[in-house]
Amino acid sequence: HDISKAFPYVILISLSVHSLIEAMPLLSSHEGHDHGPNNLLWGIFLHKIPVAIALMTIFKAANINRRNAWIGLGIFAITAPIGLLFGAYLMNHFNVNLNFVMAIAIGMFLHISTTIIFESNAGHKINLYKFIAILCGFGLGMVLN
Repeated sequence: HDISKAFPYVILISLSVHSLIEAMPLLSSHEGHDHGPNNLLWGIFLHKIPVAIALMTIFKAANINRRNAWIGLGIFAITAPIGLLFGAYLMNHFNVNLNFVMAIAIGMFLHISTTIIFESNAGHKINLYKFIAILCGFGLGMVLN
């Protein structure tokens, strides 16, 4: 019972760390360049919506009271701006190159997305049709880029 009560908070902590890390390199991704809209910013923004819904669903399933669930959601909501500010602080005061943080954030995106794509089947078997669709999408992306 103690583990099941801790589970939503462990999820909150891991999602918050993920959010903090993925937002840190936001300013460094366009340093010295004019690429128009910040695609990473929009990706993170749009990514937060389903994650927030999933987090609140987990809180509700765990019977976390409404007040604590909203506090948890608020904590999650401020982690990306904190990550952005922390990344800016590191860049401005210590001249830190945040490319390594960008690499970690991209690695997290790839790990999570491939886990969702490849391990969503019963028995965690690779679906040949999904694999072919992924290869087609990759090929199309390479051609259009």
